[in-house]
Amino acid sequence: SPAFDLNPAPDRALQLKTWITEDSGPDADIGLAMDGAKYFSLKPDQAKAILQEVLEAVRQWRHVADAVGMTQQEAEAFVPAFEHAQQQQAQTLCAARTITPPDQAGS
Repeated sequence: SPAFDLNPAPDRALQLKTWITEDSGPDADIGLAMDGAKYFSLKPDQAKAILQEVLEAVRQWRHVADAVGMTQQEAEAFVPAFEHAQQQQAQTLCAARTITPPDQAGS
């Protein structure tokens, strides 16, 4: 599940409970997440594909809120947890084309 174990807390600062790396700390930052992909043996294009999958799942949050019976007012309280600058950064990153240098093609 690409959005498994997301626990939105709209009244709190964007923060991770599990750090990506010791260097990044609890900062919920797309750039730090992409930089940390190497620690999980992910190539940049693999990390970007996973980011795209998570982004697509999280974009559905309003539909999920409706499906579980949240009122419009209740759902609006969660906007800051799902719609923020990091989401925009992820969208921009996913929209950017990845070009594999010729010396790395096929590796």
